[in-house]
Amino acid sequence: MPEDSPKLDAQPGSANRRGDGRLTTGDMARLASSTLRTVRFYEEAGILEPLERTEGGHRLFAETEMQRLRLALDLRHADLSLEDVRALFGSKGEHASGAAAARAITEKLDAQLELVGAQLEQLQALAAELKATQEALKGCLACEKSELFPEKCGDCSVMRVQKSLPNALKVLWRVQT
Repeated sequence: MPEDSPKLDAQPGSANRRGDGRLTTGDMARLASSTLRTVRFYEEAGILEPLERTEGGHRLFAETEMQRLRLALDLRHADLSLEDVRALFGSKGEHASGAAAARAITEKLDAQLELVGAQLEQLQALAAELKATQEALKGCLACEKSELFPEKCGDCSVMRVQKSLPNALKVLWRVQT
């Protein structure tokens, strides 16, 4: 490696970090398990701000921008709109005091926590449904009854002995009880 080239940080889990602590767009994408396009999108949206650009035009970001990117991605996965994310990130600067900013952010977070709670309940119910379907299908792993499969699986003793079939199984296996 030439003397003037930035050295890469050899710490485990650090995806090609420069020795100076600044992160390239590629580093940001890899560390966030995202894409270059996503990093550029959040920069264009005003959520990320590079420290500088190299002579070659490459963006360099501070580690704090990596944290912003991860939070922005998490908020978007929790169904916040881009505008909501942008408003949340900019909320502190829009208020004259810490108390006013804290109230505003707390209100926004309260609303989001309510939505996340509802999503968690839905995901937990789905997980239980899929687990029950998986358990019910274990009896089918040894199926060699070609005269019943695939059209008459509902007539199979594996299906009939169960107290009730999970809805996901009914849909996926096309059986009714």
